[in-house]
Amino acid sequence: MTKKEEPKKEENGNKTHYEIILEELNKLDNKKEYLMNISFEEPIEKESDAIIIKELMMARDLYKSNVLKNIDKNKEEIDSYHTGVNWVDDLYCSTWKKTKRKNYSQLKGSDHLFFLAHNNDEIEGKPQLVNDVKMRMPLITKTEKKVKDDLIVGYKFIDDKYDKRTDGYEVDVLDSSFWVYRTICNGEEYILFSKEDLGIEYSKFTGMEVKINNLSEMSKNLKMRGISKIFFVKEVKPSIIIYDQEQLIEFTKKVTEKIGLDKEKFLDFIFAHEDGRIYRHSEIYELVRVAQLLSGKYEGYPLNILNMGPPGKGKTCELEALDLKFKESAGILEAGNSTTKALIPSFKEKPANPGYILRCRRVALIDELMKMVHKIMEYGRSDQRTQNHLQELNPLLEHKVRGMGSGNDNFFITNPTAKVIFATNPLPGKRNIYQHVGVIDESMLSRIIILIQDDDEKNFVDKNIPRKYNLKGENTKNTLKITGNTQQHTYIYYINHILYQVCVPSELIPLIEPFEENIFMTIYDSCQNFVCNLDEKRINEISNKYVKEMKEPLKTIFQKRMMHHSFLILDGLVKFRCLFEDFDDKFVVKEEDYALLERILLKIVRSWDCRVDIAHDEGMF
Repeated sequence: MTKKEEPKKEENGNKTHYEIILEELNKLDNKKEYLMNISFEEPIEKESDAIIIKELMMARDLYKSNVLKNIDKNKEEIDSYHTGVNWVDDLYCSTWKKTKRKNYSQLKGSDHLFFLAHNNDEIEGKPQLVNDVKMRMPLITKTEKKVKDDLIVGYKFIDDKYDKRTDGYEVDVLDSSFWVYRTICNGEEYILFSKEDLGIEYSKFTGMEVKINNLSEMSKNLKMRGISKIFFVKEVKPSIIIYDQEQLIEFTKKVTEKIGLDKEKFLDFIFAHEDGRIYRHSEIYELVRVAQLLSGKYEGYPLNILNMGPPGKGKTCELEALDLKFKESAGILEAGNSTTKALIPSFKEKPANPGYILRCRRVALIDELMKMVHKIMEYGRSDQRTQNHLQELNPLLEHKVRGMGSGNDNFFITNPTAKVIFATNPLPGKRNIYQHVGVIDESMLSRIIILIQDDDEKNFVDKNIPRKYNLKGENTKNTLKITGNTQQHTYIYYINHILYQVCVPSELIPLIEPFEENIFMTIYDSCQNFVCNLDEKRINEISNKYVKEMKEPLKTIFQKRMMHHSFLILDGLVKFRCLFEDFDDKFVVKEEDYALLERILLKIVRSWDCRVDIAHDEGMF
């Protein structure tokens, strides 16, 4: 203790020098500096002084040993870091800001560069490869700058702006190679950096999120605009549990036992709208939709559907009901206010904009397709121009994994996973679907099944009074706006809540033991992973039978691909029966399924002769 800090005895009564020191020490919150500067040169006045001195010296020695121990521990920790990304399990490093602070501090005591990352952040999405090779990214730049006689060493991280004029010259750079992907989570775009190939499936990613502004070195390398987010991936997991056939039936049995889910209630759920009403459709229309949703892939791609009919027949309402269940980040595409280029990849910016269909994971819901086409025609462009744009949808409809790029060094791998549903009114002056052939590209038409709202469907919609269901309580639509790690849990609770409401009386819902899984999405995703064991030869015979019923030019258009569409309609019908009626974990097709397929195909083909406009009113737009 310095003389200046020595306590004055006259101010402290009869207390000894060491008693005063102990009293002063106990008053302090931070005892470090005071303890380390105590002088033991003053004489002992009482026996108790010797005890106090002993305690003070032990406390100081203990502190010194702990400091040394911490220094050794810190050096040992620094020496353990390799040149590259080091994942740290440290309670302090809960955010990038804190991790960066620790990283900077430890770099000052190190003879090599290293990058620290935590794994406390979590996002989910469908990864889309930005480049077909790994990209080297600068993580840390070591700088030196001479100010008068002093040499100042600094470190610039991935999210820092680096200017040689003010920050000094570069003396060392830590960079590393990553697979670079982009994905969308909760409406925000992320650039993913991963040491491993992430694949192409929708997944949950754990790792570290870093915000990057457009002035940082990383932003210049990736040519990102505005504030962007990058995400260092440590671990990848499936976002939804996928059950095999036996497990799936056990799951639906469990759901049925708890809430009484059956075929009719499942249909109620599918067509339940966010306004609290259930907008059902005619039998065949509903069966085609359910078959599309539950069917898997045949010949590598799913069942895509074009719904066409006059205005006011519930097409948009149905898309909104489906959007409520799937909640794709891209939502419903309003084609009437978009161009055809909104559907497909665009390479004007880097990374490339994948377009609407590639942004969707499970279903791509496109409303008013013909308004989009009509807008092109109104501008005086030819039918051929329209056809060319729609033809570009073909690889997306067929789920082709393809490399796409442009001359500005902009390349990515497309991996479509969504089933596409088009809902539209007809073009002005076109009375039936046959008159749309030529405007809609024929190759694109062949890759979808056309479902026309015939007289039975229109009459049903006109006469049907939507049934209300109780969509009240704490889980209103506003809960979907919750962001972060709680959003997915809240969404699962909300969707299950809708299913409970259509299955059981409201007063019994509090008695239901909650499901941790998203019931609908677990069933949907599991069904995408397999197709039933069907008799392809027999399906081909049935398909050809109804191709012969078609008129030209649709007969020629569907001659080769009607087998594909028929197979998947039957696949979905068998799953629908086995899941909610027979609980057959073998998913065996029955004669009644083949008979139902024939009814549906006959209905579809005959609907093509129906008028799709409002009779005697050609001015629809």
